Amino acid sequence: MRSILLLLFAAVFVAPLHAQTAYRWVDANGKVHYSDQPPPPNARKVDRRKLTPSQIETGGLSYAVKIAAEKYPVQLFTSPSCGSGCEEGRALLKGRGVPFKELKISSDQDLLALQKHSPNREVPTLLVGNEVQRGFLASAWNSSLDAAGYPKSAPPVREPKNPPKPSATPPAAPPAATGGEPAAAK
Repeated sequence: MRSILLLLFAAVFVAPLHAQTAYRWVDANGKVHYSDQPPPPNARKVDRRKLTPSQIETGGLSYAVKIAAEKYPVQLFTSPSCGSGCEEGRALLKGRGVPFKELKISSDQDLLALQKHSPNREVPTLLVGNEVQRGFLASAWNSSLDAAGYPKSAPPVREPKNPPKPSATPPAAPPAATGGEPAAAK
C-alpha cells in the first residue's frame, strides 16, 4: 500500500508539466507493477492512463502577490488634474504587477475619503495596507510595496498558444470611381 501511495505522489507532484502515460499490469507471477514504461508483451491486465498535471487557478496572480494583496491591499487616490505624478505612480504599480484599486476624486464623498489619509488632499496618495504615501516618490512607494511583500516586477506576459496568423492575401483595393471624372476631381 505504501508503494502505491509513493507512486501516486510521484506521478502527481514530481511528474513533468506535460501529460504523461502511466501503466499498471500484472506479471506471470501475479505481481502488480506500475511504470511509465510500456509493459512487456506477456503482461496481463494492462491498464494505461494519461496523467496530466494538476493546475491551481490563481486568477492570474502569483502566490506572493495574492498573499500581499490580502494582507496589504493597495489603493491609489488620483484626480483628473493630478498630472504626471498620478501617471508615474500608476505606471509603477502596473510595472510591478501590483493589483490596486484606484479612487478618482470626483465627488465630495471621494474627497472626504482622501482627507482621512491626506489632510491636505494631496494626490496621488497611495495606501499600502495602513501605510500612507502622499505625493509620488518612487523610492518611498517601492519601499512600502517591498515591505508588504509585493514582487519588484510583474511576471512576464505569456503569448497566446496559437497567435493569429497574418493573412497571406493583401487587402482588397477600394472600388474604382465611376462616371467620366477621376475620383480625386469630384
